[in-house]
Amino acid sequence: MRLWTIQTPDVADLLRSGKTYRTDPSKSAILEWGESFVEAYDWMAGKMAEHGIDRPDGAEYPVWAWYSYWGEGKPRKPDLRFAGLGPRGIEKALIEIEVDDSRVLLSDFVNWHQVLNGCFLNPARDQEEYDRIENEYYGTADPDLRRRMLYDSWDNIFNVDYYDGRNGFQNGEAVQAVLWEIQPEDVRSVRIFIAK
Repeated sequence: MRLWTIQTPDVADLLRSGKTYRTDPSKSAILEWGESFVEAYDWMAGKMAEHGIDRPDGAEYPVWAWYSYWGEGKPRKPDLRFAGLGPRGIEKALIEIEVDDSRVLLSDFVNWHQVLNGCFLNPARDQEEYDRIENEYYGTADPDLRRRMLYDSWDNIFNVDYYDGRNGFQNGEAVQAVLWEIQPEDVRSVRIFIAK
């Protein structure tokens, strides 16, 4: 599977030197954004295990990459002409990798934000279904059942088949990937750029 990850140039240097890259949580500002983010990243790590993607010794959090950068579910690398790929004016590295599918878990980037924010993800494709699901979830008084329903709703991010959302739930327009590590032999190309 062809993927693209955006990292700091030192990650590209590490891979060029023949060493494997794993996420270093101490360098991740995202994990400092609040408890819901830590919970979401822990949840994603657990989902990787459920999908048979074993965590190597010493790995804490997955490496994030793109499978389809706003490509309607088709493989598409990030467009470096646009903002949002890193803090403005900071040098970054776009690293193209090729990895075995068995090492990767794909999910919908837009709907991932429901997980990050601890929100219920309603997968309805029409108003009637949407109302029924919302009433079931918000009408539940039992906090344990509601929590289970919340976590179950998040599994909808793993549906990455493109659907335009004309009648509600949208998915597959931007598809992200997680994997535990990048090995030097995975690297196909590196492009250094300045984030806009």
